[in-house]
Amino acid sequence: MGVSVVIPGTPSGITGPSAAGTGGVHTFTAAPVTDATGYIWSTLPADWSGSSTSISIDYTVGTVPAQVCVRAENLGCPGDSLCVWVVDINTGLADEDHGAPWFNIHPNPSDGTFLVTPSGPLTGDIDIRVIDALGQLVSTSLLVVDGQPQRIDLQEQAEGIYFLRANRGKEVRMYQLLIHR
Repeated sequence: MGVSVVIPGTPSGITGPSAAGTGGVHTFTAAPVTDATGYIWSTLPADWSGSSTSISIDYTVGTVPAQVCVRAENLGCPGDSLCVWVVDINTGLADEDHGAPWFNIHPNPSDGTFLVTPSGPLTGDIDIRVIDALGQLVSTSLLVVDGQPQRIDLQEQAEGIYFLRANRGKEVRMYQLLIHR
């Protein structure tokens, strides 16, 4: 005798903030799904923390923008995921609320080639990485030494939003890059 399980549909929406501060706790809620016995929550990249199998989750925000995803499950059989972006992290972004930006990036948007120019005297080396909207590293790590401009070539990447993550010691800055052709 076999067991029949209905695979639930995809949630039609996720409610929650589109901007969040590092270390803050924010609630995200999935739209209810017929036949769901639970929900599976995840984030990309994985530096956010939270755990829940219910329709809502409280996430402690990490240091980088994240994709918050949920899928319904029925007796251990998951449906398809729905994801939303929380990109305006309030801590670590280079804007007027968090001190002077470390770099000027131009042109932005661009066709995939960006020039990253220090906006003032910088001390120490800065590790620069470019990540895509899924949190995957898309460019090799660049090291800014002695404040020299750096060219970032993302010509082979698809159109879309990317993030330049700059680390200097314990400080982190995130800059949004837009490729548009």
